Amino acid sequence: SERFQLEPDMVLVAKGITSGYAPLGGILIAERIWGRFYRGQDAPILRHGMTYSGHATACAVAHANLDILEQEQLVQRALELESILDGALAPLAAHPLVQEIRSGVGFLAGVQLVPEADAEAVANSCIDDGGVVVRPLRGNTLQISPPFIVSDEDVELIARTIGQTLDALL
Repeated sequence: SERFQLEPDMVLVAKGITSGYAPLGGILIAERIWGRFYRGQDAPILRHGMTYSGHATACAVAHANLDILEQEQLVQRALELESILDGALAPLAAHPLVQEIRSGVGFLAGVQLVPEADAEAVANSCIDDGGVVVRPLRGNTLQISPPFIVSDEDVELIARTIGQTLDALL
């Protein structure tokens, strides 16, 4: 939201807060929303929560994870990596089995394949033959969402493996 100068009313947070090491989620609510639940004598009451809300272990994991993200400047690194990923995938746009490349904002991408190609088979081949994990999505698309700690060379390997896998299908 900062990047695009947005002021959202609500932001849902989950996997990223712990990097998936522990289950934790939450919602950040702007004061303009939550404030009405706590002002005045006739203010409604905001009742929410679940049995494991704010579990101490998950919160400790989140705290440590957020410290690592900050100390190792991984969010800034992901910002650098998004253009590297975009550039690495760009040549695939000309591949006859690729319908569209969606990348450039955020360190993730989608490679939509033509209907004749099977995204699930391509994803399996990328894993089995190239050691690269991509995930098939609806719409015959390969999801690419590497961890923030990958190297530039790892990003190139991802794009190269997808290209080689597609070439083998021709």
